[in-house]
Amino acid sequence: MKLHLAGLVLAFALTLVACASPTRIDTPLLSPATFGMEIQASQQLLFTRDQQEHTLLAAITIESKQLRLLGLTPQGQRLIKIEFDGQKLHSEQSPLLPVEVPAQAVLQQIQLAYWPLLALQQHYRKPWSVESSPCQRQLRLEGEPIITVTYPPAATVGADCAATLMPDVSVTHHQFGNQLQVKTLNIKQGQTPP
Repeated sequence: MKLHLAGLVLAFALTLVACASPTRIDTPLLSPATFGMEIQASQQLLFTRDQQEHTLLAAITIESKQLRLLGLTPQGQRLIKIEFDGQKLHSEQSPLLPVEVPAQAVLQQIQLAYWPLLALQQHYRKPWSVESSPCQRQLRLEGEPIITVTYPPAATVGADCAATLMPDVSVTHHQFGNQLQVKTLNIKQGQTPP
């Protein structure tokens, strides 16, 4: 599975390092195989916090045995590289980033936005839960919203917001007060594993 989600990675990284998190999502990552297809995508991210905006690029490749993420400045300088094979997580980051980016948290937010709803609901156990409506998906801790992902109405199929590949998505982290707008620039779908 190959998926390049260009801006998503960088914006998530900035969201996560903007301030210290009072609530960490310490559950294991889902296997790349649970995504169910191979995808490559390029995205532009617009990150907003405290009325300041930052534009970033990201690329992600999702294959059945590997998830790779690359975050870039708008000029193309690499800021972060994350790889996950379903068991081992590896991260490299540029000295341009002032603090260490929590790679696991970045991938967890990507999975919340794009992984199949059923896989997420089976993965997150109490006190965590994932709830979905036709245009929204929410990660909750003891009933309180932590992260909300909003999808365009055309991207939904029934209650599974990520049933189709979305051109745009909005991610709000309620504790940080951050908003991330993701615009897909290019997407290529590969084979669906058996």
